[in-house]
Amino acid sequence: MSRLSGGAGRPVVPWLLGLLCLLPVLVVHVGMPLGSTPQVAAYYALMVAALTAVVAGVRRSPAARRRSWALVAASQVLFLVADLGFIVRYLCGGGDRFPVVDVPFLVGYGLLALGVMGLVRPADSHRRGALLDASIVTVSCAALLGVRLVVPLLANDAAPLPDRVVAALYPLADVGVVYLLARTALLTGQRSRSSWLLLAALALLVAADVGFCLGQLAGAQLPAQWVTTGWLCSRALIALAVWSSPVVAPPAPARAQRPVGLTRTRLLVLALAAALPSGLTAALGLRGGDTHPVLLGCAALVLVVLVAVRMGDLLAQVHEQAAQLAVQARTDALTGLANRRTWDHEVARACATARRGGTGLAVALLDLDHFKQFNDAHGHAVGDELLREAAVAWTAALHREVGPDAVLARWGGEEFAVLLPGVDAAAAAARLSALHRGVPRGQTCSIGVAAWDPAEEPAAALRRADEALYTAKRSGRARTVVAGVPPAGVPGHAGAPEPAAR
Repeated sequence: MSRLSGGAGRPVVPWLLGLLCLLPVLVVHVGMPLGSTPQVAAYYALMVAALTAVVAGVRRSPAARRRSWALVAASQVLFLVADLGFIVRYLCGGGDRFPVVDVPFLVGYGLLALGVMGLVRPADSHRRGALLDASIVTVSCAALLGVRLVVPLLANDAAPLPDRVVAALYPLADVGVVYLLARTALLTGQRSRSSWLLLAALALLVAADVGFCLGQLAGAQLPAQWVTTGWLCSRALIALAVWSSPVVAPPAPARAQRPVGLTRTRLLVLALAAALPSGLTAALGLRGGDTHPVLLGCAALVLVVLVAVRMGDLLAQVHEQAAQLAVQARTDALTGLANRRTWDHEVARACATARRGGTGLAVALLDLDHFKQFNDAHGHAVGDELLREAAVAWTAALHREVGPDAVLARWGGEEFAVLLPGVDAAAAAARLSALHRGVPRGQTCSIGVAAWDPAEEPAAALRRADEALYTAKRSGRARTVVAGVPPAGVPGHAGAPEPAAR
């Protein structure tokens, strides 16, 4: 999710109105002949206005974002300085272009990248997927820009070699902007007004830069009118993005966010990006042009590696989710203990082991005494806490008294079931006495114990443990009763007692 958000703080409307007041200047810029004094003056007036808005917006941005916005503002200052150097060089009749114009431009791209990456940070735990997706799109666009712009600019024998090298650096800088654009666009989460404005500004910057490079290949001395208009609009959108960010930084989003999966739109974008180098090779081959097989082949190989890594991430994500679902299906949501499904599995396994080894096996049912009254007196939330605390205390007691083979499961409501392999009913009752001492919050519990007979079904032993539990309840609670053994205070007990309030 993007950490960039808007809607809070000083409203953006006054600055929007201020930029709209410059609309006549924009009309002059578009309507005047290219390179004329009014056209140039209007262009730089709009540039200065946008830069002023950016710098003023940085001053009221939250401290946590101010450094990133300051880097974006510094990039706009360098772009303006480079633009001024360009027009001075043009008015002076050309000459050596490097480094008066190009150093501020290229450094400005680096500062812009640092600023945007500081503003738009992946906040979810699966951010690697989003960054891989952005890398796939970037490599694909890099192959296209390399074939259509970088290679032709380097091969332009009409220009000196230093000029050709510097000219080729601009589409390479645009590759970095494409990565920023893809990174911002492909992160999950609801985007704010500020992030949408930043996306539009980056897209216009790339489009205008590509148009400028194409004009250079065509021999134009000045950028086309639509190119300069694109640059102007990009800077204006950055100004609006600064002023759309909140004065106070919003709270950081929770770390656990939904994974970056593959929606249909994202899958379509990645498929088109992965197919672009091969499609471009085929298209150039059909037209009889130079297909640049080395460049496109390297791009295709890189894309294969990135896609393979992305698929590996998705496969790991599927396995992780499957493991989580398996755990959820086997555990009780409230206490984290085994649920009825897991209990049935463990009982069947323990019975098979006991039958093969000729060892004992006991089952027990535990019930918190007067749990309904506790809930009524303290509320269901506190009742849930009691159940969780009892589960923790009883688990520790069983591991201490019986060992790791004992199984504690939530049977339902305030009732729990215990599986004790390798012991008979009497030994099980003795070891379960520690559970009485572990009941939290001063409460008590009743326990019914029964031994499993290999000649019977496991459910029969559980029924007898349930009968013993009812007997413990009728005998005064807070005690353990072994099935078939009359408890103290209930002489001559035989069979199942009448149900008692639990």
